[in-house]
Amino acid sequence: MPTPSLPPTLADADQLLQVFLNLLKNASEAGKPGGSIRLKTYYDASLRVRRPDGLQARLPLQVEVIDDGPGLPCTETGPRRKGLGLANARERGMQFRAGVERLMEQFPILNLVRGKGLLNAVQLNDAETGTAAWDLCILMAEQGLLAKPTHGNIIRFAPPLIITEAQMEESLNRIERALVLFAKARA
Repeated sequence: MPTPSLPPTLADADQLLQVFLNLLKNASEAGKPGGSIRLKTYYDASLRVRRPDGLQARLPLQVEVIDDGPGLPCTETGPRRKGLGLANARERGMQFRAGVERLMEQFPILNLVRGKGLLNAVQLNDAETGTAAWDLCILMAEQGLLAKPTHGNIIRFAPPLIITEAQMEESLNRIERALVLFAKARA
C-alpha cells in the first residue's frame, strides 16, 4: 500500500505504469511458486540525480520492488556473457529488433522499431489518433502476447529480463500471426 504521506509528483502515468508492470512481471516470473512481491514507497529528501545539463535535481520519492526470487540468472555461456543477465537483455533486445525489421519487409503497417535492451517500441504507419496500435495489441493478446499501445500508432514491448532466445523467437512468431490477422481484417 502506498504511503499516504507521500507528496503528489509530476510524472508520465503511461511510462510509470509500463515500468511497474515490467518490474512486477519480472519479479513474478523469476520468483518461486508461492513467493511474495512487495512494493515499498518512501520519501527521502537527501536523494539527488544528475540531470543531462549537469545540474543536480532532487528525487525524493522512492519505490522498491522486493521479491524472494533468486535474482537474475547468470549467463556464463560465452566469452562476452558475464554478470547478472544484462548481456541476455542486450542480446534478446537485438533479436527482437532484428525480428521486427524482418517483419517490416512483409507488413507495411510496421514503420519503425526502436529501443535499448528489452525496452522496445514499434511505430506503426497510422495516425497518432488512429486505432491500429490498440487493434494490433488486442490481436497479439489473443495470440498470448501482451504489449501496450501508446498513442494510436506506437506499441511498447517490455518482456521479462530473463526471456530466453527460444521464447523471444516464439514471441516474434506470435507477433507475426497477429500481423497476418490484422492485414486480413484491414484488407
